[in-house]
Amino acid sequence: MCMRSNLGGPVGSLSQDDFEFILDSYNFRYVALHGWGEPLLNQEVFEMIRYAEAKGVHTNLTTNGTLIEENIGNVFDSGLREIAFGICNKDVLLKFIPKREKLMSEKARLGSGTPKTYLDITIYAESYDEIPDMIKLAKEAGIDAVILHRLFNVYNVDPDVKYVSKNEEEKLFHAVNELKKDLKFEIYLPPETVFAMPNR
Repeated sequence: MCMRSNLGGPVGSLSQDDFEFILDSYNFRYVALHGWGEPLLNQEVFEMIRYAEAKGVHTNLTTNGTLIEENIGNVFDSGLREIAFGICNKDVLLKFIPKREKLMSEKARLGSGTPKTYLDITIYAESYDEIPDMIKLAKEAGIDAVILHRLFNVYNVDPDVKYVSKNEEEKLFHAVNELKKDLKFEIYLPPETVFAMPNR
């Protein structure tokens, strides 16, 4: 669901030097490494995490999960506190679940409470009916919590990707809150309003 490829312009990565300059210039308590691209493609991302954690800054990384297996050692060695896996639909989730096994088994072997694992699910028309099943699959897979977020398409760069209506969102949130009680599972819903969404 990353819109980066549709925006054009130069492609690059944040450097370690720039990261340290930014971190040292402000009083951060929490740093989330994600955005317009896949953070695990940045060869310095785990050094950034180590630097932040050494300063007592809580770190989070959001990834599509495709490169997680070859980075298991880095995840634990860096001190990363939270890792979220961005998933857009059930098919993607089913492909991802086997990839998370190595992470979960290493976490169990180390007896580590970190990183806390999240499934970050995008709410949009194509995924709408699948979301309850995706939440159940996340719980079964040993993920710690689920985050639901609205489609981030503020530049309207992909007209084929559609928002859900307000009524559909309200029905979904009601069903998810019931599921949360039944499963005794952490599920985070988006705030009431973030910005005016098109197609409502």
